[in-house]
Amino acid sequence: MEPTNEQPQILSYEQTYQFFEYLLEERTDLNLQLQAKKNALIALDANYDPWFELKFPLPYPAIEGEDDQTESPADYFNKISTTLPDYLILLIQAGNAALGYFEEGEMSNHKVVRKYMIRKKQGKFQGSHLKTKGKSKYGSRVRLNNTLEFFEDINQKLEDWEIVEEVDRILYFASIPLWNMLFESKVPCPFEKEDIRLRKIPKDVQIPNYDELLRINTFAQSGWVHIYQSIDLDEFFEQIEPQELDDDEW
Repeated sequence: MEPTNEQPQILSYEQTYQFFEYLLEERTDLNLQLQAKKNALIALDANYDPWFELKFPLPYPAIEGEDDQTESPADYFNKISTTLPDYLILLIQAGNAALGYFEEGEMSNHKVVRKYMIRKKQGKFQGSHLKTKGKSKYGSRVRLNNTLEFFEDINQKLEDWEIVEEVDRILYFASIPLWNMLFESKVPCPFEKEDIRLRKIPKDVQIPNYDELLRINTFAQSGWVHIYQSIDLDEFFEQIEPQELDDDEW
């Protein structure tokens, strides 16, 4: 079923909390269910068709259980902080990475890592290129060494910050090959590949840098309401200040 609202209703972190609270306390007429894979809340009608879907801000805790047997919305709501928790944002592309540590939604530490890892003419990522040809060429050896140092620098910086164990969420964007190489580095990654705090950022990321960290952080803090059937939610939405982001959607 396609949403009826062309532009989803965008909520701030605080507004998302208030909307969730409103649904639990004032809209007992709705059948509310959690979706673990999407980290979202869905309201169903009598035929189990969706009224609307609320996608939670990315720093929200992971929903326990599978989609057909999750914890209750009320139990999940009790785990949510009224203020933004501390979290990491990791944006990784071949040769460019941006790391940010956020306390209550504000960046308190950041690092940009850049390395020459791609042949300019071919634009091919060095990690996969070396498996095919060019291993003996000087340029290939330089790019290979830079690739190894790239992931070592990322992991070392995360280790230096000494905050990985304390954060509530680790939000990341990386291709599968790059993400795998992060955990193959000589400098160990300070969190496990299956860490339950991990959440992949469901958004296209531009070249990782300081400004992109800020842009993705704004996106990460937002909740989104997609409406699938006509339903009266004006009682809540008329009393909040509209939020605006760029034109990208989830």
